[in-house]
Amino acid sequence: MPTSKTLEDFTSREFAADDYVYSSFAYLIGAIRGISLAIARTVSDLADESSTECLESVDVVADG
Repeated sequence: MPTSKTLEDFTSREFAADDYVYSSFAYLIGAIRGISLAIARTVSDLADESSTECLESVDVVADG
C-alpha cells in the first residue's frame, strides 16, 4: 500500500520529484485554503474600508 500524501506534500507539489495525481477533493481543499488566506490578508489590510470595498478587494486577490 502506498504511503499517504500530506497537506505539505500537496502544497509543495510543483517541486516534487514524482508526478503524483491528487484527487479533486485535494484541489478543493487547496482552493479553500487559498481563498481563506486571501480573505484574511485583505480583511486585515482593509479594516477601515466599507464591506463592499473589502469584498471587491478579496475578489481581486482570489482571481489573482
